[in-house]
Amino acid sequence: MGKKVIITAAITGAVHIPSMSEYLPVTPEQIIDEAVAAHQAGAAVVHLHARDPQTGKPTGSPELMKQITDGIRSK
Repeated sequence: MGKKVIITAAITGAVHIPSMSEYLPVTPEQIIDEAVAAHQAGAAVVHLHARDPQTGKPTGSPELMKQITDGIRSK
């Protein structure tokens, strides 16, 4: 048997904005879907930041983070 590995997926990055990549998830639903897809692909940990759905800029909004984490847990 090989060594066990923990895969971490950084879904959103901390400082990235939509103009840097068309693949950057911005809305809570996009972030949720990407986190679930990463888990299904084998990630054990998902590192993410909430984003303002209108601008795509990182936000520290507890409400958005709760929406995202609740959505990930439910899926």
